[in-house]
Amino acid sequence: MTTSQPTPATGQKPIPHLKYPKLTPTQYAMIRRKILNRHRNGAPLAAIARDVGRGTKFIRSVLTEAGVQIRKQRTAGPRLRPGSVAEKQAAARVGRMYSDDKKSIRTIAAELGVSYGTAHRLLHLSGVEIRNRGDWRRQPTSAAPREDR
Repeated sequence: MTTSQPTPATGQKPIPHLKYPKLTPTQYAMIRRKILNRHRNGAPLAAIARDVGRGTKFIRSVLTEAGVQIRKQRTAGPRLRPGSVAEKQAAARVGRMYSDDKKSIRTIAAELGVSYGTAHRLLHLSGVEIRNRGDWRRQPTSAAPREDR
């Protein structure tokens, strides 16, 4: 019998299967202890939910019911909006790191915690001329012609 067909006895559609089955008080107490222990040990809500086999809303409700203050979600930091003062400051910093300190774009990106593309974009905004690969390693060549050996 599918959920779209009415049942013969009542003529009403049956209730669809719940995603998470109801818990007995004993099961709830065990899961609650596990959730609280995992949270105390620093596990993120999504990881706890995966381990327990429940949704993050359930995990959140168990924690708030227990009086636990839920930690804020970690974010990547302030977004550099185009044309903002923060973006201009970051571009100037990236330009100094690239031209004065001779760091690679990849190194700059890692140090600032941004993607390679973002570091490259900021470098472009700073107006610094981008080196060819390996240019910073090359020794300056003399203008005198080389002697054949």
